[in-house]
Amino acid sequence: MEYRVKTDVLPSGEKWFDGYDPSTGNLLDGKRYENWPKDELQFSIDKVQDDIVESAKAAASVGRNVEFRVKTEYGAAKMKEILAAYNDTLSRLNRPTIENVIIRKHP
Repeated sequence: MEYRVKTDVLPSGEKWFDGYDPSTGNLLDGKRYENWPKDELQFSIDKVQDDIVESAKAAASVGRNVEFRVKTEYGAAKMKEILAAYNDTLSRLNRPTIENVIIRKHP
């Protein structure tokens, strides 16, 4: 069941998540990444980064974490790598990093 979050941090005024876990309070976002994103396709890295940032901002605007549940170890590892690189850039710019993201492989 999809879960809608109303937010003022996105132009649409809302963000749809794949669900909500009442035991943790996390907003859930499932990803079926198998061989995606690919290092040689910069647009795929950029798309995943944008998705992480948008979801994190929307979740933070309502005081929640976002939990990405990724189909494969590869996809989860790539998402973690992208988030780490993004946070490294933010740190070098003395800007707050994104801390409300959980990424894990999920069957």
